[in-house]
Amino acid sequence: MPGVVAGFPRKAETPGEYVITRGTNAFGYSGYSGYSGNVSDGPFGSSNPPKPSADPMSTGGSETAGELLAAYWSEGQLSVLIRGVFSETGIPFSTMTIGSATFSKSAAASFSSYGAYGRLNFTAAQNPFSSASVAVKFT
Repeated sequence: MPGVVAGFPRKAETPGEYVITRGTNAFGYSGYSGYSGNVSDGPFGSSNPPKPSADPMSTGGSETAGELLAAYWSEGQLSVLIRGVFSETGIPFSTMTIGSATFSKSAAASFSSYGAYGRLNFTAAQNPFSSASVAVKFT
């Protein structure tokens, strides 16, 4: 199958596109499923290329504004943590697609700022990280 090596999708080659390999964390009541490079939430899962960015024009980078610190699902909610985002207007993407599920920032259930990062929460009945590896794209 073109673009697949040893059963895993090939790494992203364009800005705003990543492959997330699902990890889990028993934190909380039912645990998290997805990705977290953020030590306070894990870390768990991985991204290819590493240090993903939620900015559709960026190829990522450690400790830069827009860095995707975490994206994980638990109990019907998808949480997305982005470095350097202090308000909803600062979110660098319009939509985020995880596998076949698309989430629009305008449809977020809530937004919170925690000093160094912002957190978007979406209602998501189905876990978008149900596959071992999923493509993630920011537009």
